[in-house]
Order: sequence, then C-alpha cells, then structure tokens
Amino acid sequence: MSQRDSNSFNRTAAAVTAIMQLETVEEIRAVCDAVKRQQTYLSRRNIQKVVKGACVSFTDRSGQKIVGTVTKVNRKTVEVLGGMSNGIFNTTYKVPGSMLTVEEYAPGAEAVGV
Repeated sequence: MSQRDSNSFNRTAAAVTAIMQLETVEEIRAVCDAVKRQQTYLSRRNIQKVVKGACVSFTDRSGQKIVGTVTKVNRKTVEVLGGMSNGIFNTTYKVPGSMLTVEEYAPGAEAVGV
C-alpha cells in the first residue's frame, strides 16, 4: 500500500469512527449534508478539468471500464461517446462529473466526427 493510499485509509477510518459516535438524528443529518456538499464540490471541480474532445474513462454499472471522448460538457454531467459495438464507437453516455477520470491520449479511443 502506498503512502497516499495509507493516508486516505486512515482519514476514512477516522471519519467513520467519528460518525459512529453521533447520538442524534440532527447530527447525522448535518454529516449527510456535509457529504453531499463535498460530493458536489468534487464533481464540479472534476467537470472543470474536462473539455470537449478530451479522452476520459469511467466505470459503468457492470464494473467495466469505458473509455471515450467528451462530446458535451453540462453543469453536472458530461456526455461521452464511447463503448465499441461492431468496431464503431456509437454509444453516448451521460456521466456525472464525479465518476470521470481524464485519460492520456489512447489510440482508438476517439470517436469519429468529434
């Protein structure tokens, strides 16, 4: 385990321990609100890094990694053209910004016409 992974694990364990010590519903709601705000912040920060034509990846619901090209950047989501069917990239995904990872250029990951 790398130093970064170890540090992340320790922070997560400390947060979970603190959450387990909450005693009222109001305290739990406050934590849930804070988590939602942090998710929104991270998602928007990630979307700011993405531009049309960029090569990105994400994991779909079945756990498969999808690599594609950004066709449109919205406020909360990014449209990605990717996924091969008969050797042609023809599937458009609407992906939340928090799920995206910007990839280095990968040959064959570009969609035609973008």
